[in-house]
Amino acid sequence: MNGCPHCTNSINMLKKEIDSGLVIVKPHTEAPSTAKGFPYFIHDNNEHTGAPKSKTELFQKLGVSTESYTHCPKTDCATEPRWPGNCNFNTYGWWKAGVI
Repeated sequence: MNGCPHCTNSINMLKKEIDSGLVIVKPHTEAPSTAKGFPYFIHDNNEHTGAPKSKTELFQKLGVSTESYTHCPKTDCATEPRWPGNCNFNTYGWWKAGVI
């Protein structure tokens, strides 16, 4: 949410993942009705509200495997499903999350 210091801190913490396309930042107006505050993160059925202390904490709360996360391909598997190994949206821990 614009003007939210916790959202700004989260964006700064996740800059590398945002720049590489692993995290998608959306405006608060696109948040689901279940969002109770900001920053709001979602991955699959897992949600987290509030500024995380670290990337590791956030990924654990969202159920993202940090082991597989570190091996993500640079190309978006969700739009290029012909990768070797029948890549799909969840392959290699690929994820998109975050509504700020």
